[in-house]
Amino acid sequence: MTFACFQYAPPYLNAPGVHELNGAGVALAGYLNGAHLSPALLGQIIEAGVRALSRADADATTSALRDARNDLAATLNESRAALAAERDALRRETEQIRSAAVSTAQQMMEGVAQATSVQIAHLHQQMNAVSTSLPSNAQQMIAPLLERFQSDLETAAGMIMDPSNGAGSSLTTAVQSLLDTHNSHVTQHFSELNERLGVAEAKAEERTKSSAKGLDFESELESPLSEFAESAQLVLTATGNDQGAKGSSKKGDFVLLDGDVPLVAIEAKNRDRVLPDTQINREIGEMLDNRKCSVAVWIVKGRDQNKGALLRQFNDTRWIVAFEEGFEDMLTAVLRLAVAVAKRGKDAATVDDTLARSKVQDAITAAADLDQLQKLTADAANSVGVMERKLSEIKRRVMSSLVAASEVLSKD
Repeated sequence: MTFACFQYAPPYLNAPGVHELNGAGVALAGYLNGAHLSPALLGQIIEAGVRALSRADADATTSALRDARNDLAATLNESRAALAAERDALRRETEQIRSAAVSTAQQMMEGVAQATSVQIAHLHQQMNAVSTSLPSNAQQMIAPLLERFQSDLETAAGMIMDPSNGAGSSLTTAVQSLLDTHNSHVTQHFSELNERLGVAEAKAEERTKSSAKGLDFESELESPLSEFAESAQLVLTATGNDQGAKGSSKKGDFVLLDGDVPLVAIEAKNRDRVLPDTQINREIGEMLDNRKCSVAVWIVKGRDQNKGALLRQFNDTRWIVAFEEGFEDMLTAVLRLAVAVAKRGKDAATVDDTLARSKVQDAITAAADLDQLQKLTADAANSVGVMERKLSEIKRRVMSSLVAASEVLSKD
């Protein structure tokens, strides 16, 4: 006798999400390859997952903004088409009213003219009847008077009924003038609506472009910022979509934290219009309050958005850095210095501020020299090799000065 063997599977193994969890467990086991899962390693795995999710959220937000911009453009085009159709329909109706009014006026005048002609003919018959009943000598005397009266009556009636010079003409002109005035007002109204629609479309397009560019730049910065945070044993948090301490404000795209202590607030800007320093300084102050940080780094895409400079400083806690290809290390050095300044403020350590400020000033001076030398390089084709060596040397000076300043500030 044989028995069929059945393998019992508990119902909870088929619950939603169990297969995904099993798959994640297999992937994690393969990654560890038998190694112990320490809290630090688990933290790194979670942080990497959070960064990946943040990047996916940023990409999704950018895509949503682009879709919204396309939807807005389609809606605006539909509104324009509807306005144009309404304007054309109104013009046709106005023309129909004008034609009907003119036709009615003409028909009325023709009716009056016809009735007047009938009355004149009837009067002529009555006058002839009266004339024939008179004696011959009286007929001879009155005939010229009757003919003149009839002629004057016909002339007067003709002048009244003349469409080019009479009451009919005045009526037609008055109707035409009223319709022309109405049509002019309607046309002006549609022109104003169309102009306002165009302005609204331009503003909406500019806003969506600016927002999309900003999100793209944030995504571009996330990788180097994350690498710096990991190397400095800090936590990088993307906060561009989160409200901060100041109610509804979302100023501050990233925050560098030491554990749960906020140190440096970071803003990423990529705009065609360069903001004045007074506005940048004001927004930095709002960002620091909003993210409860003591140091700010304002990052722009390229030195053309930073008054032609790679590096500028408002004061010891407010930096503006131009992020460019080939100069990524400068951002890292500034972040390192910013963290050192923030930690010094938190720890109230006693350090030689004079030496640190001197190193910072050396870095800014060297960065200015670097900007100037790069401009000269473009005009000195015969000395490219020499210029490139000088560029590398000055870049090294910038980096070493920033590093030296951060090391001074990091000392107990």
